[in-house]
Amino acid sequence: MEITRNGTAPIADEGVKRIGDLYRIEADLRGFDPQARLAVRQARSTPLVADMQAWLVHHRARVATKSPLGEALAYIAKYWDGLKLFLTDGRIEIDNTQTLIA
Repeated sequence: MEITRNGTAPIADEGVKRIGDLYRIEADLRGFDPQARLAVRQARSTPLVADMQAWLVHHRARVATKSPLGEALAYIAKYWDGLKLFLTDGRIEIDNTQTLIA
């Protein structure tokens, strides 16, 4: 993430860590059928995403809107509903990287 490359950015670092936690759960789910993936996501990922949403709201209220970090937080907020869609269906991937590669 560019924001973290230009120096110390604890808020950005924390956001990247939170996203990394979700990706580690997804790595554990490789090969699971959709129903099992959904069950694990509901148990493990949903609480993390709820915490991340509270984190996002908290920091958006405190970071300058036009700063690089403020713009990154606004981007996440704008697409929040789509970003958490993977929590509702075990067939949906956490991201669309494979779709973009194909």
